[in-house]
Amino acid sequence: MTRLERKLTLTPQLNPPLANTVEPVFLGWDHPSLPAAAAHVVEHYIEGRVADLRPATIVLPGRRARRRIVELLLDEAEVRGATLIPPEATTVGGLPELLHASPKPFADEATSRRAWSRALRDVDRKIVEKVFSRLPESDSPTEWDELAGLLAGLHETLAREGHPFADVVKICRSGLLFDDGARWQGLAHVQKKYLELLGRSGLVDRFEARRLALKSEPSPFIGDIWL
Repeated sequence: MTRLERKLTLTPQLNPPLANTVEPVFLGWDHPSLPAAAAHVVEHYIEGRVADLRPATIVLPGRRARRRIVELLLDEAEVRGATLIPPEATTVGGLPELLHASPKPFADEATSRRAWSRALRDVDRKIVEKVFSRLPESDSPTEWDELAGLLAGLHETLAREGHPFADVVKICRSGLLFDDGARWQGLAHVQKKYLELLGRSGLVDRFEARRLALKSEPSPFIGDIWL
């Protein structure tokens, strides 16, 4: 049975009893999930000839579903003879930024990759050689892009778990049989330089911002999140 969840995400100071409550809605087996979800959401907000969905944020698994839900909401409102005021629609990947706003814009993938490449070249070569035994001789960014991509992927993986590279250094030196701390210390130096380079450009790394957000208070958010 398809299930839709409505999460009331209110600032606790505004309404403590209702803050962060979840209301499960079972849509049944009889209809495809997206059309059924669209019908339920319109039914929930419609008043007279207006379906004002501005309080709603709908979270979908991907961009295609995000585009499709808007079409279905328009169709559902039209069938009911109502004017639709559309909701915010996002993907699962975009949800963290709705719940914790960043003070600076995020670096896109290409900018991040080049910043990693620059960081690898700016950090003392002897330190970087502890991470990668064979380094490009040229200073050309394209020569370093492959290594930059490896670091970007590793950075994303650990940041999703809430850890910078420096955390791994501590783990390696906590009594493990094999101490790989020197290598991770080198990675931590490069990561620090990478974040500094983005900061100088007025940008932040998306995954680092999410990691730090886990340790801070969430931004005020008033409305309904439909998952």
